[in-house]
Amino acid sequence: MTDQPSGLFKKVVGKVKETAGSLAGNQELAREGELEQTQADAERKAAELDATAEQRRSAAEIEATQRENAAERQRLAAEATEAKREAELKRQHTQEERRLEGEFAQREAAVERQKEVQETAADRREEMALEERRQAAAEVAKAERAAQRAETTADVLDAAQEQP
Repeated sequence: MTDQPSGLFKKVVGKVKETAGSLAGNQELAREGELEQTQADAERKAAELDATAEQRRSAAEIEATQRENAAERQRLAAEATEAKREAELKRQHTQEERRLEGEFAQREAAVERQKEVQETAADRREEMALEERRQAAAEVAKAERAAQRAETTADVLDAAQEQP
């Protein structure tokens, strides 16, 4: 934009030269004036094109920055989604581990209870077997005593029969 006054000044100088050359009949001065005006117009047009190109470049940079920002937002959103998914998976994993630990503890307790029941049953069977042995031993002792008494009675009877 600083070229504008310079370009305008060149155009005015060219117009003055063209008019002065026409009035004075100096074709060379008139052509020089026309050339300066054409040059000023070309410089103005070039400046406008430069400005337009600069605007387009700036717009392209802004658009590229916006695309980069959008891509970055998408990347960050994807990272956040992934982090949430990983956190959810970790939470589910932890929950499943706790569930399995609880289930294992329940099974272990059930096995322990079953073992205690079996041990108690084995102890009862052992006690019953001991009691049966004691009873059998008592019966044997009773039978032996009865046999002893019967033998003693038989001996007494035999002895009494042998005496006339």
